Amino acid sequence: MSSAEALGVHPIRGTALRWVMRHQMPRKLYRQGQRVFSASAIATRGSQPHNATTAAAAAALLGTAAMGIRQLRKTTRGSMRVWSTASGRLYVVARQSNTGDMANTSYPRPIFKNEVERFSSDYALQVRQRGCSEPPEVEAIGIGECQANVFAGLGSVRVPMPALEVFRCFTDPAENQQIFARSVAAVNHRFLVHEDKEAKTRLFEVSKTGRWRVLGIPFGFESTVFAVEDWKKLQIDFGLKKPGAMQHLSGFWRAVPVSEHETLVLYYTEAVPSIPLPPIFRGLSERLVKSLQFALLEDVQKYFAEDT
Repeated sequence: MSSAEALGVHPIRGTALRWVMRHQMPRKLYRQGQRVFSASAIATRGSQPHNATTAAAAAALLGTAAMGIRQLRKTTRGSMRVWSTASGRLYVVARQSNTGDMANTSYPRPIFKNEVERFSSDYALQVRQRGCSEPPEVEAIGIGECQANVFAGLGSVRVPMPALEVFRCFTDPAENQQIFARSVAAVNHRFLVHEDKEAKTRLFEVSKTGRWRVLGIPFGFESTVFAVEDWKKLQIDFGLKKPGAMQHLSGFWRAVPVSEHETLVLYYTEAVPSIPLPPIFRGLSERLVKSLQFALLEDVQKYFAEDT
């Protein structure tokens, strides 16, 4: 009897098998499981009660799958999910952290077109003097006139919170979503790609759906970025994974210690539209860059002001 016939005689209605048989198993492992399943079904059919036959065949198939899960965890990013027909819910079976034997692998890192080194922490502390109770300070940098038609902005705000705690909130998914709830409609996924414990850095792939208002008109968009957390510098660098509406997008968030209980949050972003904007729109673009930066920093200020 073929594996299909075996499945027909002894239909198996289980969450795990549904996942293993069709959606998440590599083809080689799936075929190996089919052979073991068929052999078990044929060997036990007729000599065991119906339930025992099904259980034996299922155990053989799941045993084969179990042998491959360790390898699957090493070779897949993200998570393997199981759809439960009983509860109608999706469950995570195995989650990949991608922190194993990958030390010698090259990883994508955000690239900047402008010289962002000049925006050092010392520079920021010298020129950004507004207090915690004052509104964010933002500026547009060389709108459409820098290299490759770059539209860039630099902003800052002071908050009454230690820098390490501010950075911890930025890197915590739940708190990050609360901080930027006004501008983030959904977090689609957040995968840990690589972690360097010695350097104290973590690389994530993050996809979000944003929501904004431009000239009173609401719009939303999805973007996927690579984000590097640097726990020594207290900085998050981010860069677009692949071009879309923007040919290039990158930036950084940095928590600069001012005192034991005060932090200067520095935010920089640069973008190159896929369709070059005519010079006539540069004035509007400058206002837009400043408006978006101000809104994000205002959310940061409000969150940490309420948290004190």
